[in-house]
Amino acid sequence: MSTDEPGDDQSEPRVGATGGFVIEVDGSEVELTCRHVRGFGDAVAAATDPQADVPQQLVLVAPSPDAATWLSRWAEDTRCVRRSLTLRRLEDGERVTAVASLASYGYGVETSILVESIASLQPGAPGIVRSGVHAKEAVDAVLGRPRP
Repeated sequence: MSTDEPGDDQSEPRVGATGGFVIEVDGSEVELTCRHVRGFGDAVAAATDPQADVPQQLVLVAPSPDAATWLSRWAEDTRCVRRSLTLRRLEDGERVTAVASLASYGYGVETSILVESIASLQPGAPGIVRSGVHAKEAVDAVLGRPRP
């Protein structure tokens, strides 16, 4: 049962339900996970459908201890506020990459990231298909993609 269809991002998997997400980032030597990503369904839709709106933010629900440690370091990093994150849903392997900034983090606060650009990593999908804030060339540079 998928609980993350576009427009249904407020629901979260029940405890013990199949699911969870892996957060892939450059430089992390451990697997970063969280129980749910609110807004993921909308991010997938935006990455594959040019008519869909890019979600303004994604909320990382119940980050693992390793993910919380990594997020804490990101929150204190004043030199690299924008990061490229790949979010993968374990249930079906669906993946998207977001160029994002940490919007909120801390004790008693939902961890959210501000989405600047979104891309699908599914076979046959183009690279970055949506960028709501920056020129595609700037986003490609952040992701380390060479210019044609």
